[in-house]
Amino acid sequence: ESFFALTPAKINQLFFWQLITYSFLHANFMHILFNMLALWMFGSDIEERLSTKVFLKLYFFSVFMGGIFTYLADMAGFSQGTVLGASGGIFGLLVAYAMIWPNREILFMMIFPLKTKYFVMILMLMLVFSQGGGNIAHLAHFGGAVGGFMYLYYSSRLYRPSAPDAWT
Repeated sequence: ESFFALTPAKINQLFFWQLITYSFLHANFMHILFNMLALWMFGSDIEERLSTKVFLKLYFFSVFMGGIFTYLADMAGFSQGTVLGASGGIFGLLVAYAMIWPNREILFMMIFPLKTKYFVMILMLMLVFSQGGGNIAHLAHFGGAVGGFMYLYYSSRLYRPSAPDAWT
């Protein structure tokens, strides 16, 4: 077992740092390549729009929520095993990106133009209806998405209460 990967049983032994450090470890080169590609593609625009400080808070809150969802599922009896990868944070950024630029088009599968709001909805439906397995931490992804939504929604209300569409 890794000292830094998220092992839910270790959280009970006060290894709280694992709720963040799991996101810095990856299973293989392709795993980190696709996470970092998504981080660059979506994160750079978000950082430019919101500031580095807000971007980092958004990203790490999403990572943290991915870890919390994984931990809670494991404690509820749904074994999660050891989790690693930045995908929880990436899913938080994807949701934030769709909230900020819902009608911006991306090339889905490098072919089909698709608005980001629909792209993220498709990803969320895939998470909800996935069967699990395949060494994919679905709850970390879902928790990260929830974290991205919560952070952007509530921070926009706290810092810009007079502008309900502050991020659009």
